[in-house]
Amino acid sequence: MSKSYQTHSPFQANPSNNTLPWAPLPHRNSRPNPRRNDQVSSSLKQTKQTTLRFRPQPVSTPTPPPADPIATDSARAPIEIISLADASLRVDYLQTSGKKNRDKTLVRNVVSQIRNAADFANDASLFVDACHACGPERCIDLVGVEGMVSAYQAFGWAALQKIYKDAFKKNPAAKLVQEMFPCAVDQQDVDVIIWCCNCINDGGLALRALMDKEAKNWISLLPEDYLEKTLLPRLLKLIHPFTDVKALGWFAILDAVGARCPNPQFLQPYLCSLAPSLPITHDSVLSFVTLCVKADAFIALESGRLRITLLDAVAATQLIQKLASKVQSEDSFSRTQCRAALAHIFKDAAYVLIPGGQIHAAALATAIHHTPFPMETFRDCICKFIKTYVRENLGARPTPWITNEELYTANCGCTICVHQLVPFLLGNQRDILISGAPDQLYHAAHQLARVRWTSHVQVNIVHSDLRGSQLMLSKSAVLMQMAPWRARHAEGVRILTMLGDEKQQRLALGEDAEWVYGTMDGTTRPPPKGVTLGLPMKIITPRT
Repeated sequence: MSKSYQTHSPFQANPSNNTLPWAPLPHRNSRPNPRRNDQVSSSLKQTKQTTLRFRPQPVSTPTPPPADPIATDSARAPIEIISLADASLRVDYLQTSGKKNRDKTLVRNVVSQIRNAADFANDASLFVDACHACGPERCIDLVGVEGMVSAYQAFGWAALQKIYKDAFKKNPAAKLVQEMFPCAVDQQDVDVIIWCCNCINDGGLALRALMDKEAKNWISLLPEDYLEKTLLPRLLKLIHPFTDVKALGWFAILDAVGARCPNPQFLQPYLCSLAPSLPITHDSVLSFVTLCVKADAFIALESGRLRITLLDAVAATQLIQKLASKVQSEDSFSRTQCRAALAHIFKDAAYVLIPGGQIHAAALATAIHHTPFPMETFRDCICKFIKTYVRENLGARPTPWITNEELYTANCGCTICVHQLVPFLLGNQRDILISGAPDQLYHAAHQLARVRWTSHVQVNIVHSDLRGSQLMLSKSAVLMQMAPWRARHAEGVRILTMLGDEKQQRLALGEDAEWVYGTMDGTTRPPPKGVTLGLPMKIITPRT
């Protein structure tokens, strides 16, 4: 008879007990089975012999390693100043455990402590060892941009340039260049400025650092060979195609280079590339034209965008005045150069002064070349034009006259006064029909009565059951003459401003300035058509 061996399992009975805890309880009406109890008893005896052989061993839990005192101290006090010995221990920690530690905050605190200790002891080698321990790939990330910039300010570029170059090569962070560049400009550190420019050239990183900083402050520190052969060719590749923001910064760099180099002829291709994207403002166009004259780059002035913008007569006049003053103040300019530049710019200026005229561009350029300085020619033309306009087009101010300030006294700020009553008094409309409630129409009539010369406005109130109340206003012929004269007067003021401020206007108009100003102010009358302009005129006071 073969023996059957059974092993102990968690689903079997405990050998020390004679009961089965998992067995179902006997029913209250059932009877005990003595045969079954004998079978269970025999199986328990066999199990008792085999369980001792397969008893499980107790599992031992591993004890955690002791906490790193350096990491604990760094996490507790990251800004604490430590001794040089403790700093050396932390450098060793970075070389061994620091590279395996995934907690960047903890490692950064360790680096901050080393950085503070090196700064306190003025020991650049300790900070360099910490950077080497972090590795070039993680140096900028763990030390931080602010830490690297402050270390440069504390220890200088000679001790840090190798590790900084390696770190930027492995991890090109644009923010590092953006923060280093202004500090280098303030300290006039040429080596760092060149390094920042070279870093910006590699992939166009931190290009805005050059644009935001005042270009004249750092361009004047760089050698001419580096500007001409290295910096400008690389920047042209990075900035093109231009945007308005980049074009302004790019032009500031070119302007600073032009002032730095005695012979800026090498700027011609850059100016030609910049001309289509230059933001059209008065100052930018003036500086651009001046730089083109310096660099002998007249072809850059052929940009269609510049020529269309300069058709504005006021802007063109102010531009030519400032350009002429620069020519007279700088010895590097010549009148021949300036004349040729203005011939390129103002090819279409005649179309402003003579609308609809047919003037060939080459003929105009030849005429400018053989005439005296263009500034005087342009000013004389404007003077003759404004005198003729004031005498023949503007004429004497009609009487009686109501100023705009007096007409605005009818405005109380309500809807009817703002949108209907005041525009009617200032405009060319003879009649107006104002609809509204009776109290609103009464208010409009009351406001109209506050204005002087209201006898020239006929007021009629029309009553209708279907359309409500209406107010009919009609202006007399005297008031109708005021609106056209106001429009002609505004045009004359616009033309007069082409000569500059009031002092320049009086200087250009000469003896005719008194009657020109008097006619526009309404205090005098213009001279008759038979009188030659330019002679002293007797002031004629109008009759009141």
